[in-house]
Amino acid sequence: MATSIEFIYYLVIALGVGALVGLEREHHKGDDMVIAGIRTFPLVSLFGFLLAYLGDNASEFADGTFIPYLQLLSLFGIIIVAALAIGLLYIRFEMGVPGLTTPFALVITYLAGLLVGFGLIIEAVVVSVIVTFLLVSKRRLHAYAELLDGIPSLVTRADLRGMIHVHSDYSDGTATLAEMAVGVPLGISR
Repeated sequence: MATSIEFIYYLVIALGVGALVGLEREHHKGDDMVIAGIRTFPLVSLFGFLLAYLGDNASEFADGTFIPYLQLLSLFGIIIVAALAIGLLYIRFEMGVPGLTTPFALVITYLAGLLVGFGLIIEAVVVSVIVTFLLVSKRRLHAYAELLDGIPSLVTRADLRGMIHVHSDYSDGTATLAEMAVGVPLGISR
């Protein structure tokens, strides 16, 4: 079992992992009301950490019959967090706020808390930084997507015609070569 100092160390990291994402959500709220921010995300990460920690250290403080149930806590936790994310999605929908990003970030923050609870500190921090980077980069990523809309497609449907591998009735297909050349029975238009 981890010492009290190790427990506090992991607990602070779990709070920091959640706070990083929550701070971004709170800071970049724009005109939207913040439903999940600087308090919610650290709590979700803490929830994941505690469930993983309990499951990982179950043999130290629980009777042998309860150990499998304690180890399953993290799975029940994902169900609870997924339900919270769906509730958050519904509230945002009712408020007219589009997007799936915050509910998904909430679930990923829970998983980052689990990583901390299992002692995977570097992995949890990397996940948290990546999520925060993606959230911060929203405007840039959308600008790049709009920029790509102006570029003509490199490969068109006409380019793909004839490159598709098909079988005629000569082998194990159902259409003749003539029918395939015309493409009518297959529903392919010219």
